[in-house]
Amino acid sequence: MRSGESTLACEPTIWRGRPAYLLANELVTLMHLTGGGHIVDFRFRGRGQSNPFWIPMWKTIEPWEFDPGKHSRTYGAPPVGRVLSGLAGHSLCLDLFGMPSEEEAARGGTLHGEAGVRKWKGSATRRRSQAELHFSVSLPKSQLLFSRSLSLRRGESVVYIRETVKNRRPAEHVFQWQQHAAFGPPFLSNRCTVALPGVRGKTFPPGYEGYELLQSNREFEWPFAPRFDRGLVDLRRVLTTPGRGFVAGVQIAADHPAAFVCISNPLARLAIGYCFRREDFPWVALWEENRARKSSPWKRRERVRGLEFGSSPLPMSRDQNLRLGELFGSPTLARLPENGEKTVGYLLFIAKLPAKGGEVADIRLGDKSIELIGAAKKTLCSLPAASLSEYLC
Repeated sequence: MRSGESTLACEPTIWRGRPAYLLANELVTLMHLTGGGHIVDFRFRGRGQSNPFWIPMWKTIEPWEFDPGKHSRTYGAPPVGRVLSGLAGHSLCLDLFGMPSEEEAARGGTLHGEAGVRKWKGSATRRRSQAELHFSVSLPKSQLLFSRSLSLRRGESVVYIRETVKNRRPAEHVFQWQQHAAFGPPFLSNRCTVALPGVRGKTFPPGYEGYELLQSNREFEWPFAPRFDRGLVDLRRVLTTPGRGFVAGVQIAADHPAAFVCISNPLARLAIGYCFRREDFPWVALWEENRARKSSPWKRRERVRGLEFGSSPLPMSRDQNLRLGELFGSPTLARLPENGEKTVGYLLFIAKLPAKGGEVADIRLGDKSIELIGAAKKTLCSLPAASLSEYLC
């Protein structure tokens, strides 16, 4: 499809040698892999437009092609390496968010669960005013069935996403459901700012492999968390300390009119983010890797900020979250009854910012629009979103 053409597109394609699907209108394009189900590219159309999602410097492969004898040295041991071999952009963590237990790993379990290492089935449909992608994947180890649809309308830079998890067990299933959205260069820089309606938070108990930016296992009030040596770190700021990294969980405010995460770069005049229901996803796990990890495939080269919204505050095992129960009065796990299912809706948006508007500090939802608000509480831009209420109410 040529730049400026108003025709909607939804079709199979290839992204860096890997099977994918394209979703596009006259404003934006999106790429969704079938290998692991990652959303790897979302940008405005036209020359010189930047993809805000993180694409690793290492070459990715289809995760089922991972051979421990051949690839462990490059990507790491199977529980982690199989995931990292195919990882990019926005990935789905289901039914784990974190490392598998020893028993799960012995049965082939991987970091963040099965969804990110399996082949997804995809299809595309086009209507008069919108284009849609549809995906599904079966998770035999957890006995879950997952489906995702993405819809893009003419004249909008908002993608409407609906997901359903079905429990095929004849018993209640307790699990984790997290959207692992990660952003990287050239969009990501120390000029970026994160916005979300946070309340209380907790830093990751295990730390960060000896390169912690934050003190471990500490509670804090958003957005200031205790620094590893002294003082506080403003978690809204990005890539402040090279050679350090962190993971921290933040509770979404129950009284804020919109649940969202957003990262903006005023120098690039670009913002990207998500709007969702707090009832579905009450937590945001913040992850930052700033050239800290030495091991392969990281090799102290990657710079990433993750805004991982979902059912759990931190990438801990299922058993750890079961023992935790609740944190700050919010549940830390999702539950489905026997043979039950749950559907959620959320929005992915990208926006061009005004030249002198600064960064995004807040988001308000109109009847059919997403309003990006600056530090001075003035509207920076308004994004048309005609189907907003259908997905968030």
